Amino acid sequence: MSGSQIDHEAIEDRLREALTARAHTIDLGRLRPARLPAGSTRWRPPLRRTAVALLGLAAVAACAVFAVTNDSSDSPVRPAVTPPHSVSPSTFPAPASPAGSAPPPPGTTSGDAPDPASPAVTTGP
Repeated sequence: MSGSQIDHEAIEDRLREALTARAHTIDLGRLRPARLPAGSTRWRPPLRRTAVALLGLAAVAACAVFAVTNDSSDSPVRPAVTPPHSVSPSTFPAPASPAGSAPPPPGTTSGDAPDPASPAVTTGP
């Protein structure tokens, strides 16, 4: 027999002898009576596996909430909708009496009313 060949029959004979010798060492005094298995018959996943699965689901949910609430797109932010309003130039109220303290606009006399066709000239305060 060479070093690479294995004598399977010799190994099998040795294993049979070892198992037979072990079987003869067991006697009635070492055997214990049969008992019902302890524990529930319902299958439960291990605690660690369940905890890891729940933590994974919580992480996925947190990422989804973050992605939905954090809208970080590259487009500029649009302004809020403003109610439509008309833009009119601000007009100064006409003085109560033209002959009062304010001098008349140029090109008019003190008793005449200003010409509506001419542009309004406002004087500073």
